[in-house]
Amino acid sequence: MNLEKNENGYALLTVLMLVLLFTILGMGLLAMNINASKQFNNKEEQVYARHLAEMGLLHYHAALTTEVESYSFGKKSGESNKDALKRSRKELCDRINSVSTGITPGSNYVITTLNVSGCNTLSEEEKILVKVESEGIASENMKKSVEGTITLSPPSIQSASPSLPAPPLETIPGMPVQPPNYKPKDFQPNIVNHGYVEMNVPFTPNSKKSSYHFMDHFVIRGFQGDAFVVKPPNKGNVTVEKNLYMDGNLFIQNQFCLYVKGDMVVNGNLKIQSSGHANIYVFGNVSLSTIPELKENQLYVKGNVYIGGKKASSTKYKDFSTNNKHCNVPPSWVNPDETIPDNETIPGSTKYEWDIGENLNPKYL
Repeated sequence: MNLEKNENGYALLTVLMLVLLFTILGMGLLAMNINASKQFNNKEEQVYARHLAEMGLLHYHAALTTEVESYSFGKKSGESNKDALKRSRKELCDRINSVSTGITPGSNYVITTLNVSGCNTLSEEEKILVKVESEGIASENMKKSVEGTITLSPPSIQSASPSLPAPPLETIPGMPVQPPNYKPKDFQPNIVNHGYVEMNVPFTPNSKKSSYHFMDHFVIRGFQGDAFVVKPPNKGNVTVEKNLYMDGNLFIQNQFCLYVKGDMVVNGNLKIQSSGHANIYVFGNVSLSTIPELKENQLYVKGNVYIGGKKASSTKYKDFSTNNKHCNVPPSWVNPDETIPDNETIPGSTKYEWDIGENLNPKYL
């Protein structure tokens, strides 16, 4: 009898031990599953936070690209290539600093500008480097950051040519190889003349008070002597919407106004010998073979002046103050006094743009 009771006790103890063992194993497995789930969720949040950080960096790069691509610059009057590029660096850096950073509404990332270098260098080759950090926020306790460096490469600035070529016929859309052989009598005063005009005889206004308006290039080519002549009793004005080019002398000896919206080239002499008011206004550049013979303020040039292939004083032909009331600049061109701040770029000059790199060079923190 005692043996049976002892055996029943051992069986009960064995069952209890097995229940305890399986309970411990089950709790261990449960703990492992819970821990694995937490680790998985934590890893998922890490990946999500990193993706948000990358998204922020891409968003900033897109905003910066838009700002950089909307910026261009040209050389200013009397400005060297190095000075033009140095100025553009500061202008572009000011734009870079204006690009929105911080928390973007509706997003879970924060953009911080760490550093912008290359803004004040005198180098013509050094790049502008924009270093930014983007922090992705998956939750209050899970944040990841990625650091990126955006590279902006400077353009290669070309030196301005000291001479202004005649408008090549091949580059004028719709222009025949041989232009019509115009004569002065072909142009009636007070009538707008459309299209490109080229002639090989002198041009002289054919009435006492005439007005001529050429809507394209006006060229007097292959002629020696006085190519453009205004003598008493002829007077009035000529307006050229593009370039005025002549192989000969420009001679004015009476009241007269000449307006050129583009460039003016005189391969002969320029002489104004008028007892009354006579003025020339050029909104582009001027190229002359010799020093012009004229009184003060009779020639106004908004761009650069080249004499004999060399650049002349940038201020000598900038004074628009004149009492010549009968010379009124075409209203659509705007009065030069209102459009010539000291820092204005040369009209018609080449526009340069910076190149922004696509590689963000990410560094995960």
